[in-house]
Amino acid sequence: MRTVITSTALIVCVACSPKSSDETAVASEDTFPDTVPESLWAESVTELTTVASVTGDLADGQVVDLSFGSESDMACWPANEAINFEGNHLYYAVAMPEDSELSATVSPDPGVDVSLYLYQLASDSYYTPDDVPYSVTCEAAYDQANDSNPGESESAKVTSSTNPYNVFIGVAGAAGELSGGFRLTLSLE
Repeated sequence: MRTVITSTALIVCVACSPKSSDETAVASEDTFPDTVPESLWAESVTELTTVASVTGDLADGQVVDLSFGSESDMACWPANEAINFEGNHLYYAVAMPEDSELSATVSPDPGVDVSLYLYQLASDSYYTPDDVPYSVTCEAAYDQANDSNPGESESAKVTSSTNPYNVFIGVAGAAGELSGGFRLTLSLE
C-alpha cells in the first residue's frame, strides 16, 4: 500500500492590497533611498546608492591626514595641491557596478570652499584614508589655479569595465574650512 501526502500552502500577500495615493507616494520614495541601511564601511562612512543626492556640513567632519593622496601608488593630486584638502572631511561610499561611469558633484553653499576625491577599491575592500594601502584609480576635483574657489562646484568621475568596485568619496574643505554646507550628488551611466 502506498501513502501519498499532499499539502497546500496558502500565501497571503499583505502588501498586495490596493493602496491609497498617500501610501503609494511613500512606497516609491522608499524604493530608491539615498543611503544604504546596513553598510560594511567604517562608522565614519555614509554608504550611498549610485543615484543619490545628500546634504552635509563640514562641521560634522574632521581634519584628516591625506598624505596618501600625493603618493605615487595613489596619485590623487600633486603634493603642492594638498592645501585644497586640509579642512574638515566627510566620507561617503558607493558600490559601483561593472561597465559603468560614476559621476560625483559637490555643490557648496556660497562662500564655502570644498574639494572632492574618489578612489576605487576591489568590491570586497573598505579602506578609508587613514589606512588605504592602494586604489584601482583615484580622481580629485579642486581649484588648481588659485587654491581657492569658494561657492564653486567640483566634479569628478570614475569608470569600470569588467569589474564592480567600491568607491570611496571624500568631501574635503580647503585649508581652514571647518564648517559649511554642501550637496553631494551622484549619477551612474
